[in-house]
Amino acid sequence: MEFKVGDIVILVKGNFTDEESNPAFNGCCGRVYGRIIYLTGTGFPIGVRWDNMKTNVYKPEHLKKVMMLVTSFKRWREYNE
Repeated sequence: MEFKVGDIVILVKGNFTDEESNPAFNGCCGRVYGRIIYLTGTGFPIGVRWDNMKTNVYKPEHLKKVMMLVTSFKRWREYNE
């Protein structure tokens, strides 16, 4: 799957321990979405900042891109800063 900076993603369960820095969707931290903040070409090439303001890096198979309706100005502003 092709990812680009700004895409909204969720972490696929089972790849990592479910915790604040790796929040599995509907896991211990709830429904946490992330935004891709950078892409590189090596190792773990995708940087993600989660709704809980934690940041981590992943490979494409760890993430799933989602379509998201913006339901409030606050969420829109968070994802478009």
